[in-house]
Amino acid sequence: MRHRRPVAYACLMNAVPSPVKPVRRKLPEDRRQEIIDAAGSIALSEGLSSVTARRVASFVGIGSGLVTHYFSGIDELVSAAFSQVVAAEREAIATRVAEFPTATERLRETISAYTTPTRDPLGLLWLDAWRQAADRPAVRTAVVEQMELDLADMRDTIEAGVSSGEFDLQDPSAVVAMRILALLDGQVAASAVRGALVDSSLDYPAVEGLLTATTERELGLAPGALR
Repeated sequence: MRHRRPVAYACLMNAVPSPVKPVRRKLPEDRRQEIIDAAGSIALSEGLSSVTARRVASFVGIGSGLVTHYFSGIDELVSAAFSQVVAAEREAIATRVAEFPTATERLRETISAYTTPTRDPLGLLWLDAWRQAADRPAVRTAVVEQMELDLADMRDTIEAGVSSGEFDLQDPSAVVAMRILALLDGQVAASAVRGALVDSSLDYPAVEGLLTATTERELGLAPGALR
């Protein structure tokens, strides 16, 4: 008596196996960038302390050993992620303000970009980085580097205004730029308590008025020129 194969088995025997597509390994520079991107996302949403090899590996979908393969220590990754996020914001602001023809307008837009409540996630990241810089040398180096880049951009804007005759300085441009940045940094504190300001006596808009008034005075501008 001839036995028939079970249907399922017959189908299996008659099936033509599909060719297995080889898994392409990412180039080292692409994998490293992917890890930095993931660390930056985590830093923005959860804070720098949440950037660990295990957390980043889970975010990317790789083993934690691969994270440590590309970075000698977690502080190196944290610093790279922080620098990338901050540099991306700086580039976005620079692109935005470049559309304005005068140094006064560009500075006005820069101040607006750095003080808007929508920037709070970046403000919180900066607060976190300043705190962590005290205990983590690599983070401290990255923070100082980014602050110096901000200072250079501010100085360039001020010097452009001097060259065009818009600004009249009493002190060197680097000194004036540092004073303005210090005032902007002071505004970052609002990002940590924004949600509780409505029912409090803390009046940050009044402080923003002081920021613009002081900047106008430093640059020899008429009152209200930056509002």
